[in-house]
Amino acid sequence: MDITIDNFQEHVPSRIYWRGEEYYAGRAVTSLHKTSDGRWHATVSGTDDYNVYITIRDNGSLSWKCDCPYDGPMCKHVVATLLAMRERGLGTLHDEDEYIEDVEWEENEFEEDDYEEEWDDEDDYEDEDNQAEVDNNASAASDNELDRLIAVANKDDLADFLRLRASEDPALRNALINLIKSRYITPNKEDNTDYAKMVHHALQSCVRTQRTRYDYIDETDWDDVADKAYKLVEMGDKLLLAGNALAAVTIAVKVLETIDEMMDDSLMYDEDADIGGACEAAGNLLLKAINAPSLGNDQRRATIARVRKLTASELENYGYYDFSDLINQLSAKALDGDDAIALLNDMIADARNYQKDSYVLQKINLLDKLGRTRERDATIDEHIHIPLVRELRMNELTAAGRYADALRVIADGITEAQSDSPRGSAHDWLAHKMEVLGLMGDTAAQTDVARQLFLSGRDTMEYYHKLKQLVPAQQWKALLTTLLASNHKLSTEALARIYIEEKDFDQLLAMVSHIKYDRLNAIIRYAMYLRDTHSAELLQLLEHDIRDYADRNMGRDHYERLADALRVMRNLKGGREAAAALTADLCATYPRRRAMIDILRKPL
Repeated sequence: MDITIDNFQEHVPSRIYWRGEEYYAGRAVTSLHKTSDGRWHATVSGTDDYNVYITIRDNGSLSWKCDCPYDGPMCKHVVATLLAMRERGLGTLHDEDEYIEDVEWEENEFEEDDYEEEWDDEDDYEDEDNQAEVDNNASAASDNELDRLIAVANKDDLADFLRLRASEDPALRNALINLIKSRYITPNKEDNTDYAKMVHHALQSCVRTQRTRYDYIDETDWDDVADKAYKLVEMGDKLLLAGNALAAVTIAVKVLETIDEMMDDSLMYDEDADIGGACEAAGNLLLKAINAPSLGNDQRRATIARVRKLTASELENYGYYDFSDLINQLSAKALDGDDAIALLNDMIADARNYQKDSYVLQKINLLDKLGRTRERDATIDEHIHIPLVRELRMNELTAAGRYADALRVIADGITEAQSDSPRGSAHDWLAHKMEVLGLMGDTAAQTDVARQLFLSGRDTMEYYHKLKQLVPAQQWKALLTTLLASNHKLSTEALARIYIEEKDFDQLLAMVSHIKYDRLNAIIRYAMYLRDTHSAELLQLLEHDIRDYADRNMGRDHYERLADALRVMRNLKGGREAAAALTADLCATYPRRRAMIDILRKPL
């Protein structure tokens, strides 16, 4: 819900709201004026004078900024300003209030789009840049200066420069190719390096044996593991560019396998180590290399089979890397339709429960891409018990206008969700049912489902508003009374919001009065809605609960709570005198609570 000048109090902690109201009542808003359409500036006196800036967008929603040190969502100075604007009927986008230019506004701008800087002397900056370039070119005449600049230059920038010059100069291009081939690239047929052994040794070298008083223990430097893994993947990228795809694949898979072998509880306590990023880099290298022409189909299948074993790894279980998704992407790139489907069938058969749903959906999508409609539909029928698969079938039937069939699929989903099976939620299927009924235009059936959803206590306000749209206005009050008197699961907060929207403040007071646990907090929260109609009752409740709270609690936090409650009391009709008398009585009753006395008597 957008925060507006009419409803902002619903989005502010009650403690901040009442402090803001006290500031407003105490005339702390010393200036308030419009700086431009939809923008306002106020000065609010507190410990210091604070500047408050309010913007009201075209849709009525608010944004704000205050230069006080409070770091919460909305401070008491903003609340006081909004109350002043509301009281004076200000805050429309084009009201008739006098326009006063506010120089400070430009210095304290806070809209995200307004942080863009405008340079009036743009030509001057361009001249400076051009002059710097001339100076650098002149300095580059010195070999020492060139060495220094190359040392600090960005590697990618230098590569782009070389690539551009080589494209213009064939001799330079051939010289570069020969240099790189001779110095950095070993032809694939002559490469006898055991890359798997190299990877394993490099990563295992990050494990150091430490001697303790009683034993030797192994400790893994996971930062070092991630760093070495990135360097190994970088080597694999170079080998791939050189045409050695098999070496690149070997490095990528072995990095993933070795990290999985090394995985232990110590990784979970090393939050700074970028193991997930290192695994992702290795996975990306695999995706680039898997379709290389130099790899045969058998090598591709063997690679995917090795990665498939990692779907049961601790790295996936703990969320460091999604091997299941990697398998899906590899198979889509490297396997033909039959091989990919066979792989998915094996994965579905062997998968853990939390993985199976994803594999089934992958199979359905792949069959769809291959145009194998009959197999796709059979797979959906076989796995219709999976909520996402059932929802897929429901959406297809709905899109085809087969509403009766869609409702039957939904009804089966509700039955299954209500059984002992943990799959799915009856509430979710009811929500789907209401959407389909809406497409059918069946208002009566929609109303019945909306009632069930409302009484369930989930998304209460959504279905409260939906019901209010569906039910004729003359029948609404009677229906709502019946619903609220029935066996429902509505929270206290939801009930309060309904009473507030319905302006049924008698029921709101009755609800607050009967709260058994922490009624004082509820009074503080909802007194702003009740004070115009029920101040006398609130004063009685507050006096009783404040005395009870003071009797049972000690400590500065509890004394601040008492001060908040007394602040609410002062803002009720006739409450200032009652609050003053109660404050004096509490201070006399507990004369040894010096901290409490200081807090309760602290001025605004």
